[in-house]
Amino acid sequence: MLGLQFAVVARSRMVAAAYGIDVVIQFHRQISWVATAFFLAHPAILVATDAETIALLDPVQAPWRARAGLLSLLCLLAVLVLTIGRGGCA
Repeated sequence: MLGLQFAVVARSRMVAAAYGIDVVIQFHRQISWVATAFFLAHPAILVATDAETIALLDPVQAPWRARAGLLSLLCLLAVLVLTIGRGGCA
């Protein structure tokens, strides 16, 4: 889903000609909120289905794959906060 975000904002002439760049950028903004909701829901669903998975959120003792997931989620949230802060996300 994040990979498709780059394709959407690449300003492809074919896509922009068919829909208009304003529609493409608006779609990019809307789908970014959906993607963020999915990424936040993923660990919440894991914890809701099995309470023992909350240990994966401990960055000190969690396996490397859980640390990488937590780091990527924090980076995504940082990008979102910075984007909102500069007025780029409506």
